This record gives sequence, structure tokens and C-alpha cells, in this order.
Amino acid sequence: MTKIHILQLLGSATGKKSTRGVGGAEVLVLQLAKNLDKKRFIVSVGYSGWSPLISEFRNVGVAIYYLRPNTKYDISFVMHLTNLIKRKGIDILQTHGLRLDFLSSVVSKLVKIPVIITRHVAISDHLENNLRKKVYSFFDRYSLSYAHRVVTVTRAVADDLISNQGIKPSKVSVIYNGVDLNKFGSNFIDIDAIKTELGLKRDYSVVGMVAQLVDFKGYPFFLKAASLVLKNNPKVYFLVVGKGPLQNELKNQAERLGIQNNVVFVGFCKDITKILSIMDIFTLSSLREGLPISMIEAMAAGKPVVATHVGGVPELVRDGVTGFIVLPRDSEALAEKIIELLNNKDKAEKMGTTGRKFVREKFSLERMIQEYESLYLQLTHNQ
Repeated sequence: MTKIHILQLLGSATGKKSTRGVGGAEVLVLQLAKNLDKKRFIVSVGYSGWSPLISEFRNVGVAIYYLRPNTKYDISFVMHLTNLIKRKGIDILQTHGLRLDFLSSVVSKLVKIPVIITRHVAISDHLENNLRKKVYSFFDRYSLSYAHRVVTVTRAVADDLISNQGIKPSKVSVIYNGVDLNKFGSNFIDIDAIKTELGLKRDYSVVGMVAQLVDFKGYPFFLKAASLVLKNNPKVYFLVVGKGPLQNELKNQAERLGIQNNVVFVGFCKDITKILSIMDIFTLSSLREGLPISMIEAMAAGKPVVATHVGGVPELVRDGVTGFIVLPRDSEALAEKIIELLNNKDKAEKMGTTGRKFVREKFSLERMIQEYESLYLQLTHNQ
């Protein structure tokens, strides 16, 4: 049986080592590379820059190709990608990012292979500037019209494409992100040892957020909420897990708020199970989202969630049942719900247990892999 060769195109902020951290799209592609049936599929990755995950891709035998557009709509990129597809015998092109969506739609007309656009967030959420939104929407409609399938990671993004972009429902597939549930709850983790390693006092509660340190994650609202919580309960640590260009700015904010001794900047964490194990509450203060993998992992680890009402979060968090949902940019509401859970351990534990069960039923890695394999086979008529 001939293997189906899939080229995953991922963007990057720069052509050299950057501080942007790791995004959900990269985590998704790494999961596919590790878990797709290797008897039937080959995964290669085209990067427009550096990523902390490149070594992990190579460790599982994934070929990395560097494709760096010089401009937003670079014709030389189109020719380079076209030649790569022909030379390596690529069967499917899957893209993750607005610019790559457009360039790949052009390439698809030249090489006659299926293109899958993967939409992690709604374009109406992705751009706040109205003029830029109109320009991007114009090019995006072209991209979407030539895509063979558009995969969204949430129902909310699918609805936005159908309602606002005019995409036919039959062209859209919702495939929820999944996580390896076997990583959570199966092995003993020495929580006290991890706290000691991070310099945390054992009797303090821990509230954490796992996300890139970029604007749309809303970290300033997380830190403001932290300052409000600490006025009520000073024995709490707040973990900032991730890396990105806002790190120094956020450290300065913590100092201005006088909470620097209670805020720990952990950086990028490969073993997320360890860091989640010491959290009492998982928080996400995002201004826009798709379906955050870090939140799925937190719920799989049995953590109650306090998050903002953006993107696919309401499809994951059942307000008042598996956690709390508040409006974005509302630090007071965020703090109020964190305090409520800190003061009511039984409620927090019940929410965490219910969330773990929900994730195990709906967001398994096996389910996600099966749905992507079915899509690839369908598009190459191998089903």
C-alpha cells in the first residue's frame, strides 16, 4: 500500500530563534506526526522559521523543510513550495495560518493536490483592526474557495466561517483537539519535590496559566487578578508557564503590582504533567482562542478551570460544572472565581473530577487521530 505523504505548513514569527514560544498548531502537528499510522502516512513539516519543537519533530523522524516568505504574498515562496511538493511526492498540503492558507491555495492550482486549511481561531477574532480585517477577509475568501476541506478545532470557528465567510457547511469539518489521556493520573508524581524545585512553599496554593506570552493571551489581566486574589489570601503562588516576547513587560507589571514574590515565571515546559500536578486551579485569561490544548490537558489532570468566554472555551468548560467562565478583560471576575475555588476545596475537587470525565469522553487523542486519518484517506480516495 502506497503511503500518503502529508506536508504540514507552520508559520513562525522569525527566521531565527524567537521568544514567541509554542502554539497550539505546532502541538497539534507534533501529535499527528507521532500518532498517525506509520504504515499508511508520512508527515513532513514546512516551517517559515525556528521553533522549540523542531528537535522533537526530528526525534520522531519528521523531515523539516524551511520555507520563508520574504513578503506576505511572496511568489518565490510559491515556486519553492511547488518544487518541494513535486520533488518529495507530497499528496496532501495542510496549512496553519492565514498567510500560508493563501499561498498554499495558489500552489494547489499548480500541483493539483488536496489542500486542507486548518482554522484554529475565527478571523473575526484574529484581527481587531477593521481595515486589516477587510483585506485579510478578501484574501481569505480566495483561500477558502480553493481549499478542498477546511478543518476547524471548534464548532464556534466553523459557525463563523459558515455565517461570515459564506463557506458551505459540507466543506467544513470540526475536529476537536485531543490529548494523550494516558499521561495524566497514571504515574505517581512527587508534588512536594516539584514545589521545592521551583522554590515554592509547600503550604501555598498554586494557580497557573499555560500559554505563550503574547498579547492575545491576556496575561496582564491574569496578573491584575492575581493581585486582587493576594489581597484576600496572601498564601497563593501564580505560575506563568510559557515563553514569549512579553516576558520582561509582564515581570515589570508584577513588580509594579507588588506581587513579584508570588508570581513565578516557569518558562517553556516540556513535561506539562509535572507542572499541572502542583496546580490547584488552572486559569486562562485569553482575549481570543481556538480550543486551547493546555486547558484540555489541565482538565485531563483533574483541575478546575477559570477561563474567559472566547472561541471554543465554552465548548470545553461547562460554567459552574467543570469550572467558571468570565468575560475577557475582567480581572475582578477572574479573581472572584479563583477566590471562590480557593475557599471551597470540595467544589474545586468536584469540578476537577467532572472535567476529567468530560475530557476523557470527548477529547481523547485516539479520537482525534482517527478523524484526521479518515479525512486524509477520503481526500486521496483511499478509503
